Amino acid sequence: MCHFISGVIESQTTIDDLNKIGLEYELGFNNCDNDFVKTQLNKTEQYIIKRSKFCDCGTQLGLVSRADSSDSRRVEKSEIDKLTKKGWTDTKIKRWLTDRGKTIEKDKVKYDNIVNGVHKDIENWIQYINQLFNETKITHFGLLLHWYSGGVESERIKLKDRKKIRITDIKPDTLLKIEEDVVYDIVR
Repeated sequence: MCHFISGVIESQTTIDDLNKIGLEYELGFNNCDNDFVKTQLNKTEQYIIKRSKFCDCGTQLGLVSRADSSDSRRVEKSEIDKLTKKGWTDTKIKRWLTDRGKTIEKDKVKYDNIVNGVHKDIENWIQYINQLFNETKITHFGLLLHWYSGGVESERIKLKDRKKIRITDIKPDTLLKIEEDVVYDIVR
C-alpha cells in the first residue's frame, strides 16, 4: 500500500522538541498508538510517526536497499529446466537469457544513478538529525521505515532488528541503505 516513516525516542524527549526543529525541515512527528510495535520497544521509549498529508512513498530513505535487485541477476539452473519442460528450444532460451542480460544492464545503470545521484531528501534528514542532537538533550533517535498494508496504529510490524549508529557516522549512504522494519537508533 504505502510507505510511512516512524521512529522511536526516549520518553523524556518531547514531541515539541522534535517539531520545533522540524519546522525548518518540514518534518514533524506525532505519538503513534500502535500497541504491537510498542510491546517491542523498551519501557522508556515512545513510538512516533512522521506527520504527512498523505504517505511517505517516494522517500529517499532506504532507496538503495529497495533498488538493489541483485537476486534477480542470477539465473538458476532450475529456471532453465522449467523453460525446457515447457517446450522452449535452446534458441528461445538463449534469446531469453540475452534479453534478461540487457534488462539487468539497464537496471544496473538505473541503480548506479540512484546511488550516485543528488539526494535532497537525505540531506534534509541529515541536517535535521544533526540539529536535533546539537540543540536538544536527545541521546537517541530511532528511524523506522515500513511498507504498510493497513493502518499506522493497527499494522502488526515485526521489528527485524535494531542497529545503533553514532551521530558522527550518519552519511547519505547510511540513510540510503536503511532496510525496512529495522529500527536505526542514532545515538550520541
